[in-house]
Amino acid sequence: MRFSLSTLLVVVTLFSAWFASVHHKATQQRSTVAWLSGLHTGLWRYDSQDQSLGFPDPSNAAPSGTIEQFLGPHYAHDVEEVLVYDPQLDSLDRIAKLRSLRTLDVGSELPLDLTPVSRLSRLTQLTVHAESIDSLRPLHKMSNLKTVLLVDTRVDRHEIDALQAARPEMQVQLVP
Repeated sequence: MRFSLSTLLVVVTLFSAWFASVHHKATQQRSTVAWLSGLHTGLWRYDSQDQSLGFPDPSNAAPSGTIEQFLGPHYAHDVEEVLVYDPQLDSLDRIAKLRSLRTLDVGSELPLDLTPVSRLSRLTQLTVHAESIDSLRPLHKMSNLKTVLLVDTRVDRHEIDALQAARPEMQVQLVP
């Protein structure tokens, strides 16, 4: 089989673009995981880890394949679940970089803006323990989000009603 130089150039360009995308995602995930590990409580679980075992100790994790051995877990696996509590947490921007996140449990003693959470298109479950939330509007168009639990969080009742009107199938609970 013969290939022209231009065909080879196209194949190499496509591979390079794909790998740049994978590398960018892995770099963002690595950065977010490093940030999480520096917080008061920051736990995460990769999609390859059994959910029933809770949050495993990352220092005990053995590489599960060749890619993970050479490049690390961020190239081979996605962070799927995060539990984060920090009294001074005031932004969810870093967490919003974890685009494969399905479960988020976040706590802070400060008011939180949920706008960054709207970028998590795969999120199915959100639990928030915060001083307050101004608006639930960022959650209105999150089609995969099935459950929202607001624990000890001040939020206007009109915001909850508007969310339930926009997404009647979503389970929304406010726990005092």
